Amino acid sequence: MVIKKDIHWNDTIGRNDPCPCGSGKKYKKCCMNKVEIKVELGSFVGRGYGYLIQEDSISACNEWLKAFDLLKLQISPEIKSISDGDKQFPQLMEPLFNWCQDLEEELVNAAHEDKSYYEKLIQYVDEFCAQFPESDASILLNMKLNRAEAFFGLENEEKGDAAFEEVIKEYPHSIWGYVRWGDMYGLFCDDQMDKEKAEQIYRRALNVKLDEGEEGRQEILERIQGLDQINRSDLF
Repeated sequence: MVIKKDIHWNDTIGRNDPCPCGSGKKYKKCCMNKVEIKVELGSFVGRGYGYLIQEDSISACNEWLKAFDLLKLQISPEIKSISDGDKQFPQLMEPLFNWCQDLEEELVNAAHEDKSYYEKLIQYVDEFCAQFPESDASILLNMKLNRAEAFFGLENEEKGDAAFEEVIKEYPHSIWGYVRWGDMYGLFCDDQMDKEKAEQIYRRALNVKLDEGEEGRQEILERIQGLDQINRSDLF
């Protein structure tokens, strides 16, 4: 089906009128449901931002996850990046590029209140990466890092370790896979610190050419030194 450009959708289109997309079908048999879904998607997105203003991350996420489910139904199969997806949904109050990252961030915040949102975060990241695999690498990397940390939030270190290994395999020259993984056992560990494992992970970054160059190397060395300083302070 060839879609005409510059279609102006409005409330005056009757159910039995020819569809404005140019398919030759009646509106009710063609794009009516699609338009209604887009309106509903926009409503969920808007309500989510309303809750965010009230600093209610859980309610915002609940609305946005409904919106994401609708988005999956509407997104064209040829769209493989979130930036390209913006062209299909220009009517949203916030670009998809921003909203999808906001949803990820608020899922992290919601999980601090309710651990079940770690599971929702993992599912969201998996679905996002499957739907938009050609999105900007920095977005995908950050999502996959949050996914790996979510397993630690669920107290599943084995899956967390495996997830970080996957990230490092895919992004071997980025400092952040090593730093955020090591932090799970080191400086930002919520439970018992495992200095030996944290340092082992940090030092893996010293054996590769980091995208962040010497600045990244210094960041790693500072992490290692920080572990040593914490241990020394424990002696006094």
